[in-house]
Amino acid sequence: MGKVLEEQRLIFDNAHVGIVWVRQRRIISCNQRLAEMFLYDDPGQLEGGLTRPFYDSDAQYEKIGNEMYADLESKGAAQSEYEMRRRDGSPVWMMLTGRPLDRGNVTEGSIWVYTDVTTKHQQEAELHLAERVFAHSSEALMITDRSGVIVNINRAFTQITG
Repeated sequence: MGKVLEEQRLIFDNAHVGIVWVRQRRIISCNQRLAEMFLYDDPGQLEGGLTRPFYDSDAQYEKIGNEMYADLESKGAAQSEYEMRRRDGSPVWMMLTGRPLDRGNVTEGSIWVYTDVTTKHQQEAELHLAERVFAHSSEALMITDRSGVIVNINRAFTQITG
């Protein structure tokens, strides 16, 4: 039994995602990765405390908590992406995925996985900017695939070529 627990702890502590066991939004246990993602040195700095430091404001903490716990009750699971705050105040986008230990009493225990999706959100913002530049450029722009087939043209291209 001790060996199995030791193996499970190794997996828990070395997962590439943050994992946390929460009761009434208070951290009972979390792994090292969760601490690192929010810029804490070790899980002990988080355990016993509320998850409130991960949020930008009390209003955000309440809103997200209400949304996610409503999903836990109605669907048996919750998943969404939110911009949260690290210990130093810097933003970090997280995908939160949670499951209750008891669907009939979700606040008494749930397991949450935090996945850092900041890079994805940065890439989406850059793509959106590139799309806007393409669409509003006064230069005629055309995009083709490898075979030379036109994939997209902008408004200026249409105005110049007819």
